Amino acid sequence: MSGIEQTFPCGKWLDEDEGDGLIERELYEMVSLRQKKLKKFPWTLWIWTSDVKGAGTDAQVFLQIYGEKGKSDEMRLESKSDSFEQGQLDKFMIEMPDIGKLTKLRIWHEKRHPFAGWHFARATVMKTLTREKYSFNCGRWLDINEDDNEIIRELPATSALIPEPLPLVKYRITICTGRVSGGGTDASVFANVIGELGDTGDRLMLLSKNNVNKFEKGNADEFLIEAVFLGPIRRVRVGHDGRGGGCGWFLDKVMVREEGQPESTAIEFPCYRWLDRNEDDGQIVRELVPDGDGLRLHNVNYQISIKTGSINGASSDSKVFVKLYGEKGDTTRMLLMVSDNDLRNYFETGRTDVFSIETCDIGQIHRLLIGHTNEGLRAGWFLDSVQITVPVHGKQYMFPSHRWLCKDEADGKVEVEIYPSETLDIEKLINYEITVITGDMRNGGTNANVFCQIYGDEGKTELIDLRNRSNNFERGVTEIFKIDALNVGKLFKIRIGHDGSGLGDGWFLESVNIKRLTMAMVQREVVKDKPKDDKKDKKK
Repeated sequence: MSGIEQTFPCGKWLDEDEGDGLIERELYEMVSLRQKKLKKFPWTLWIWTSDVKGAGTDAQVFLQIYGEKGKSDEMRLESKSDSFEQGQLDKFMIEMPDIGKLTKLRIWHEKRHPFAGWHFARATVMKTLTREKYSFNCGRWLDINEDDNEIIRELPATSALIPEPLPLVKYRITICTGRVSGGGTDASVFANVIGELGDTGDRLMLLSKNNVNKFEKGNADEFLIEAVFLGPIRRVRVGHDGRGGGCGWFLDKVMVREEGQPESTAIEFPCYRWLDRNEDDGQIVRELVPDGDGLRLHNVNYQISIKTGSINGASSDSKVFVKLYGEKGDTTRMLLMVSDNDLRNYFETGRTDVFSIETCDIGQIHRLLIGHTNEGLRAGWFLDSVQITVPVHGKQYMFPSHRWLCKDEADGKVEVEIYPSETLDIEKLINYEITVITGDMRNGGTNANVFCQIYGDEGKTELIDLRNRSNNFERGVTEIFKIDALNVGKLFKIRIGHDGSGLGDGWFLESVNIKRLTMAMVQREVVKDKPKDDKKDKKK
């Protein structure tokens, strides 16, 4: 495998009775279509099911393998009806990119019912080309009624190549729900703890150690996650599935420590934001960084525009997910739940849906995995193209697709890897975090549309609308907006005002605070706002 895909167009008959009658042609590569395909290597995987009573399962089994240079994709083990039977050895052929020396394996199934339990003994993988071999020993249940009631296991790699395998560790995760009206949720919450040596993957927060009713207003719920040692912990990704009425959630913070370590060692990941389709920026998944200044500035905004084809039956009512791969790493699989252009039904024929994802900086984007969950009556989908815009990198990526993602069409795939056909340079922007405090005065709030403009020694930004899905600029409220805008250098003034619309448009503005991220340092630039002419008279 050279890792390059080349296209040689023809578009002519090879037929003695058609066209020019030739049945042999020389074809030349269309270089503009050349794609660098990620090189993947074949491995053999052996899975042993334990020889204990009831050990076998009919559940679909998945696994993911981690190495020193990265991780494989989540792999569905294409099993036959008699796979994973008691005392049995099953063999699979898998492909993985070069992820270096292997460090761990995560294996799981998704059936949360009493008869799906599986007693998994061990696994071995061998790279076909080099014969390097790794073993992963388990000897435990993946069962909601046995052991620790988990259906997911992480196992350290053991091998002649690994003098000291990584230890298995329990992490205690404390999730604090805000004391805000309507702040609790009944939705299914998940967390993914991300460290220097890997991550835990998305884990459902099912069994709170200290509360029967989880994620109630003001609660601090404790959970245990077992994982191969993650090294220093850098981030926590937390979210919910958006199901149920009133599923919106106000998350104060998440704390993570190794079980058995004192509470003082816990790393705190503040949030103090809604995970709610109808509040703040509408996102229901957030990536948190440890306590510090300008927390929102550490994430990069990826704007994803997805065009559904204009052919008959192209639309899908299934859930669509994406995963981005970049030079500095890849994202998790992310369900696209909340669109920026607020359309009711997503992925309708001939339409473009726009989604925003905030995550760590993955650098230049190399490829994209996109697919759907194949749920719903009309799950099949004709994906025309994907465009990803990354303002802080000044890049726009075009991903052509023009294909069915449908069990009953073409090759039957419902997910596909796409490589960018072109990468365009666009105007480069930087992140600003703008904090606006409305004064605690009678009638101090406004319903008008508020805008601001930032002036620096290198120019000024466009007019910036300060709005999100919450009811903004209420009396005595502090609000934070994250904006992508031109880098104007050192700030010396801002202009802020409103359009006078709505009843009760007058506004008492206490202060504005602006931070920005430059060269991985958060520079705090505070502009105490005392505007003269742009401001309407305060209400008497």
